[in-house]
Amino acid sequence: MAYCRKCGKLLSDNANHCTVCGAPVKSQTEKFNTGRIPHISIPPHDDVEETRLGRPSNPQQPPQYPPQNYSPVIPLGRSPQQPQQPQPVQPIQPAPQKPQKSGALIGLYILLGVLIVALLGAGAWFLFGGAEKDDPALGRYEVVSCVVDGEETETNGEYVVLRKGGDATLSLEESRDATWELDGEDLTLEVEEETYTGVLVGNTLTLEVEEKEYTFQKEQPEEETEEPDARPEPTETTEPRTQDRTWWAGDWYGWWTVLEGSGEMYMMERAAWDVCAKIQVNDDGTCSLHIWDEHQGTEQFVWFVDGHFEDGGDDRGVLVSDSGTFRNMQLSSELSADPAAMPYGAYSDLLCITGTYVDPENAENACTYSIILRPWGTLWDDLRDGDTTGMPYPDMLPVRYDSWYLPLIREGAAMPETFH
Repeated sequence: MAYCRKCGKLLSDNANHCTVCGAPVKSQTEKFNTGRIPHISIPPHDDVEETRLGRPSNPQQPPQYPPQNYSPVIPLGRSPQQPQQPQPVQPIQPAPQKPQKSGALIGLYILLGVLIVALLGAGAWFLFGGAEKDDPALGRYEVVSCVVDGEETETNGEYVVLRKGGDATLSLEESRDATWELDGEDLTLEVEEETYTGVLVGNTLTLEVEEKEYTFQKEQPEEETEEPDARPEPTETTEPRTQDRTWWAGDWYGWWTVLEGSGEMYMMERAAWDVCAKIQVNDDGTCSLHIWDEHQGTEQFVWFVDGHFEDGGDDRGVLVSDSGTFRNMQLSSELSADPAAMPYGAYSDLLCITGTYVDPENAENACTYSIILRPWGTLWDDLRDGDTTGMPYPDMLPVRYDSWYLPLIREGAAMPETFH
C-alpha cells in the first residue's frame, strides 16, 4: 500500500497521480535507487556458475566490467578530491644587499694580517734561527772537588773543555782530546777507547772517572759594573803601534797549542791554554822573553828566552832566540818570530811564535807548538767575527778571554803575574 507523500491520502495500485491533490507518484525503481551502491545485472547463462564478488569463474568469457552507467563507491571517511585552487603568485623580493666595508675596517684587516705574519716569522726564528745560538753547555769547567770512596781528596787543577762540534778536552793527570755528547742532563765523554759518564746540571758537571768522582764548575764571565761608555777603547790594530823595535816591548796575552806531537805530547794535540808574556827590549838590540801558561805548580809550561833582533819584512825586525829553556830544559831548536811574515797577517798586532820540543831523556816525546800573542789590553773582536780559514781553530780567541781577560782590561788592571 502506498500513500501520497504530499497530502497523505491512500493511493491506488499503479497510480501515477494522487486523486486528491494531483501530486505525481514515484515509481519503485526510483524509490530504491539511492546512487550509492551500483546495481550490476549478470545475464543468465547455463554454464555460468555462482560467482563471488560478481566475477565469473570462467575467465574466457569475462563480463563487461564495470557495467555501463557505473558510478564508483567513495570509501567511508574520505571525501572526493577537490580541484586545486591556483596559488597566488608571490612577488619576487630583491636580494638583501651586503653591507659595504668601511675604510677603517679594511685597514684593521690589513693590520691584523701584518701582525699574524710577524708572529709567524718570530716563531720560525725561535724554532730554527735560535738553533744557531751557542750551546749553553759549551765552555771550560774547572775542578772544585774530587771524591774517592766517599772521602774528598786534593785536586790538581783538573778541567774539562766542551767545544762546538762535539770536540772536548779532558785534563786529569794529563790533557787528552775527547768527544762529548749530552742527552738531557746525561753527559758522555769518549777518550780514545774509554768512556766516562757524568751529569751536567746548569753550570755544574759531575764526572765519574774510574773510582773517582770529580765535580767541575763552569767559568762564568763577571757581571759588568761599568757603563759601556766607560770601557777602554781597543788598541788600534789596523797598523803596528810603532814602526821600530820598541813595538815588541811590554806585556802580552794569548794562548798556545800543540800542533803535532808524538809520545806523551801526542795527547796534547789540539788542546789550548791561555798564556801571558813579557818582552823586554834592551838598548844594545838584545831582548828577553818570558812566557807562562795557566797551569799551576810543576805542570806549568814556562819559556825563558834570550835573543836579539835581525832585519825583517819591516822596521820591527825579527826576534831570534840565542838561548833559553822550555819546561826547565834547554830549547831544542831556535825560536824566531817575524810579525811582517806571519801566517795570520790579516790581523795586525798579532804575534805568532812557532817552535819545536824534544824531550832529551826520551826522544819519542816531541812536538811542534805555536804561541799566539797580542798586546795586553787589545780587544780580539776582529778575530771573533773575522775569517779564520786555515787557522788551527774556528774560534781563535783564548779560552779565558771572556771570563778572565775582559773583566780585567775593563777595570784598567795591569797584567797579573798568575791566572788566579
